[in-house]
Amino acid sequence: MRKGIYKFQLTAEKIADRKEKYSIKNPSRAVEFLRKRAGNLLVQEKFWVIALSEANKIIGFAELCKGGVSHSTVDVKLIFSFLLQIPSCTSFIAVHNHPSGNVRPSVNDEKLTERIKQAAEIMGFRFLDHIIISGQLPLPHGRGLRK
Repeated sequence: MRKGIYKFQLTAEKIADRKEKYSIKNPSRAVEFLRKRAGNLLVQEKFWVIALSEANKIIGFAELCKGGVSHSTVDVKLIFSFLLQIPSCTSFIAVHNHPSGNVRPSVNDEKLTERIKQAAEIMGFRFLDHIIISGQLPLPHGRGLRK
């Protein structure tokens, strides 16, 4: 990358009308929401964040990284860069897929969850869950990592 000053920008796109807002009451609702928007889950590992209001309504989501077939590198700073752009965001859910179909968390997944949890506490956000989904089943299922 050349030396200079670069602008980092996330774009917003309307995905639902107000009356269609999803309320997240359990991990399966988050998986259902993301499944409709995630595309092919079998090709490469991806990482998303779902931003929630105080009433657990989805007010934003972003795909923050793409990796290879077996891993992706998630920069925790990007999670909070995205969340801080949504003034009414009070909590969030992290989601990533395993193209292999195995939703068992790796050691790296557990370490990432702990780093996100620590950063969320410092930044004043409620980190509700880190869900791993798979595209190999007829309907992807998730496994939450938060205890």
